[in-house]
Amino acid sequence: MKHFILLFFVFVTSINAAAKDPNVIIKNLQKKFEEVKDYEADVKVKIDMDMLKAPESKAKIYFKQPDKVKIKSESFSLLPKQGINFLPGLFIKKDFTAVYVREDNWNGLKLSVIKIIPLNENSDISISTLWVDESKNVVKKAEVSTKSEGTFSIDMSYAYADKYYMVSAMKFSFDLNKLNAGKSMNDATPTEPKNKRKFKRPTKGTVYINYSDYKINKGIPDSFFKTDKK
Repeated sequence: MKHFILLFFVFVTSINAAAKDPNVIIKNLQKKFEEVKDYEADVKVKIDMDMLKAPESKAKIYFKQPDKVKIKSESFSLLPKQGINFLPGLFIKKDFTAVYVREDNWNGLKLSVIKIIPLNENSDISISTLWVDESKNVVKKAEVSTKSEGTFSIDMSYAYADKYYMVSAMKFSFDLNKLNAGKSMNDATPTEPKNKRKFKRPTKGTVYINYSDYKINKGIPDSFFKTDKK
């Protein structure tokens, strides 16, 4: 099936004379992404689900190239790791085939739409669609289909911070019924017997994340990301 999808997109692209080179778009994304060696930022997380009532929570996220991430939060929060840690490098540094699809007009912007198909059959990601703003070399929107967690979408806004365009807000939408979030949700209702903890079907959720107070390229040591062993 994966090979059929790949051949279909290659065929569609081949008949589009105005098609751009998706590998050039990805290369420019990666170049911009690698300018930020590390950062830390404050985040506010708001969860919108019919089965979970939780106040807005605060956390701090730390990142270092190529893929080190650490999140600190004093209060309970169903932080969507797939969303809060959306890094273009996770898609770009793996074996893949990229296909240019079209140009979309989105909120007054012209965005290039590309699909990324992993070549590694063991990859959890089946296919990703990225809407790229080539004027700033950032991903404005993404839709990702995974084998274990269903499909989720991410919408991103950016702000200029210390000479870099950084994510200022993110809207992460998913179908909880397809997410592998059982452990986190059970932890959210510890007083309920385990045999009675069930999901409502279908249940969809949206998580809103706002980023602020970026500190960029300050030199976070690798040791900071090591997990303390108990």
